[in-house]
Amino acid sequence: MLYDYLKSVPGADWVEYMFIAVGVMFFVTQILQPSWFFFIGVLLIVLIVYFRMDQKDSTISSNNKELKFRMNSLSPQPQNFHMDPDLINLFYNIREFRAYNTEAYVYALKSADLMLKTKAELEVGVYHCKENLDLMREKAQESLNHLQSVIIKSPIPKAVTLKVQRALNALQVILRRHIDDAVRICQKEYKQRGIDINTHFVYNEGPRDDDPYFEPHFEVYI
Repeated sequence: MLYDYLKSVPGADWVEYMFIAVGVMFFVTQILQPSWFFFIGVLLIVLIVYFRMDQKDSTISSNNKELKFRMNSLSPQPQNFHMDPDLINLFYNIREFRAYNTEAYVYALKSADLMLKTKAELEVGVYHCKENLDLMREKAQESLNHLQSVIIKSPIPKAVTLKVQRALNALQVILRRHIDDAVRICQKEYKQRGIDINTHFVYNEGPRDDDPYFEPHFEVYI
């Protein structure tokens, strides 16, 4: 159990603990001079490192509980948002949009959730990688389009309009990140498989707002 715990400690944390150890030992040996104080120094190192480990574990646990609470507060309940805490926080922070335009908020959330589901399948491994990538782009586009349409029934104040626009920009960045990941996965898969009749050359571009494959009244793009 101790071995598993030590193995789970990130490298950056070990660097921090090393600096703590060096600092404490320098203080004890150079300022207090070696004596029985040396053992006090060792004890201090152990106590400080243990405190920092426990503090970080407590912080991570609190953050996870908060994320779980936020995800459970969303309606409808997403099934795949555990893959991206940023999406949990985004839809939680704009949950009042549901009161402005319930249909738009619900479909924006559902489309983002389906995009993550498709990405999860792609990460496990699928034969038709490009088709799954295209579906991800479609769901991402739908999510953005529906979120944008919240503005139609939103209150007029400028603060609300700005919040919708900021949320739209944030959602675009988050979904774009997942599409970037999916493009890299597909490119790697096709490269490893070799060229055959099912090979697709996948490029990381678009869709744009004037893409003919998407409805012309939708103005946002990935």
